[in-house]
Amino acid sequence: MNNFFTWIIISIIFIIIEIVTPSVFFFFCLGLGSLIAGFSTFFISSVTVQVIIFCISSAFSIYFIRPFVKRFFKSEFRPSNVDMLLNKEAIVIEKIVPPNFGTVKVNGELWKAESEQLINIDEKVRIIGFKGTHLIVKKMI
Repeated sequence: MNNFFTWIIISIIFIIIEIVTPSVFFFFCLGLGSLIAGFSTFFISSVTVQVIIFCISSAFSIYFIRPFVKRFFKSEFRPSNVDMLLNKEAIVIEKIVPPNFGTVKVNGELWKAESEQLINIDEKVRIIGFKGTHLIVKKMI
């Protein structure tokens, strides 16, 4: 009976960790495994067998239950405004001299931009990425 409470406390700890961390349902599966191991104490007194039951039931829930539950909580990827700018053309408004930033205009908006190469005013560039709040551009040939 003493092992039962130990397994239940372990289960509660795993579930609390799942709640406070974005672990994608991993710790919940471990909590479920420890809960099953806790109920096995009513039938099995060997701690070694209980640990084996915990490992098997946790692995089972991670392999079979986790993907099933993740489908229900899966969110669609929604591109942000910056994602929409990838591979677009822009015009350099303020000269880009590496490693300093310059300014580009894309879709009527001004953005800070960086490049690995010197790019002069009024040259066309392609947006190849972004870091934080500025764009990474490449000179168009």
